[in-house]
Amino acid sequence: MDELTRNKGQTLFLWLTKLLDAGLHQPDNVLSQQTGELVLSATGVRTEPGASVPSRSSASTAGRKSAMASLFQLGCPSPGPLISTASGDVRWPRNYSGSISHCCHLAVAATTRAHLRIGIDIEAVQPFSQQMLRLMSAPTEELTATPLGHFHPDTGSTIRFSAKEAAYKAMHPEGSVRSLQDIGIEFHESGTASGTFTAVGPGAARSHGSYATDRGMVLTVCWLPWHSIS
Repeated sequence: MDELTRNKGQTLFLWLTKLLDAGLHQPDNVLSQQTGELVLSATGVRTEPGASVPSRSSASTAGRKSAMASLFQLGCPSPGPLISTASGDVRWPRNYSGSISHCCHLAVAATTRAHLRIGIDIEAVQPFSQQMLRLMSAPTEELTATPLGHFHPDTGSTIRFSAKEAAYKAMHPEGSVRSLQDIGIEFHESGTASGTFTAVGPGAARSHGSYATDRGMVLTVCWLPWHSIS
């Protein structure tokens, strides 16, 4: 995953810019890009006539469509249909793992080989009160992380929340992470619109991640070796 951490997350920023430039508002087209052993895919989410926002069902359908396109590009011979486990998580094909997220009119997916756990999250920039930040923060977490200081406070808070969401998805399947408070985020030096971070979970669980922001959206990806989750 070195490609995602190179140049302070610039690779992820270029991907986010590309999908926003594509103007994806319907699930007719899927935009995919392979970066090393990771494939990122995105598509639009259909909004029903008379509705102002897509339904949860439409978002879920679009997310799985992105995931199947991502798996196909990664080399999975028969990626679909993707079904859910009893807990609601996606049951990924053998030898592959992935993650899905959707926000507004976009659905994104990330897939990789099964030796890695992966988490992806996309969010619209939003304000977070100090109370909300405290509720999602680990006891030892520093809320005024200097590497995010050059962002607008709403953008910085959304980056922190999105990083936690992506890390939670990567760490959660083994059951050691129960809430966002179990995950501390250590941000590293950032660029003007992207950067990298380390997520620290219970025990020795540590995952690496990258984030990017453009035009009021934040995208994060987080990953760790499967065996490092305890």
